[in-house]
Amino acid sequence: IDFMYDKLTADSAIFNLRDVEGKDLIFKSSGYFATIDFKNQEGEFKNLYQNSFIEFPFNKYISTLDEMKWDMHNDKLKLTGKLSERHLALDTLNDLSLIDYALKGPEFISINPEQDSLRFFAGKAEYNLHDYKINIEDVRMLKVADAAIFPAGKSLTVVRDGNILTLKNARIIADTVNKYHNFYDVEVNIFSKHDYSAKGYINYVDRNNVSQAIFV
Repeated sequence: IDFMYDKLTADSAIFNLRDVEGKDLIFKSSGYFATIDFKNQEGEFKNLYQNSFIEFPFNKYISTLDEMKWDMHNDKLKLTGKLSERHLALDTLNDLSLIDYALKGPEFISINPEQDSLRFFAGKAEYNLHDYKINIEDVRMLKVADAAIFPAGKSLTVVRDGNILTLKNARIIADTVNKYHNFYDVEVNIFSKHDYSAKGYINYVDRNNVSQAIFV
C-alpha cells in the first residue's frame, strides 16, 4: 500500500466497507487494484485477475464486474464491466434467439444457499449505501426453473438476503426447450434458481384463428 497526503493506492487490495453503525459488513472486494482519493472523495477499483469478484454480504450476492467507482459524497458504488463482443451483440437478438445464445461475461451470482446459485449476466450496477439496494442494468434474461424471464427495461433490484424486487411488465417464455408459451405484461417474483411465481397475459388463438389475451 502506498500512502500519500490525501490519496492511497494498493495492489491486490482487500477492501471492506461496513454500514453506518460500523456493525455489519456490506461490501468487500479482493484482487482489485485500488486508488482512494480522499480530497475528491472518490475511489477506483480495477480487477487484477480473471477470477476476481466483489461481494455484497448484506445482499448475499457476488459480482464479477471488472471495475468499480466509489462516490463517497453521494454514498454510491458504481460497477461497470468490459463487455465482450458477444455481450454487445445481445441487442441484435430477439427473446427466442437469446435463450440459446452462448453468452460469457460479467455476472451476478447469489450466495444465499436457499437460492441455489441463481445467476444472471449484467453490464453495470449501482449500489446505494443508504438503503443497501443493488440496482442492476443490462440484464437481458434470467433462466429460472424451465422459464426464461426478460425484465422490463433490462433492469432489476436486489435487496437484503438476495431478494429480487418484484419484476413488473416482464416477459416470459416457457419452457426454454420448446419455447411454446409467450407471456407478457407479467408480474414476477423470483425466489431461487428453480422457483418463481408469475401472473400475466398470454395470447390464445382459437380454431377460427382469432387471438384473445388471457390473464393467467
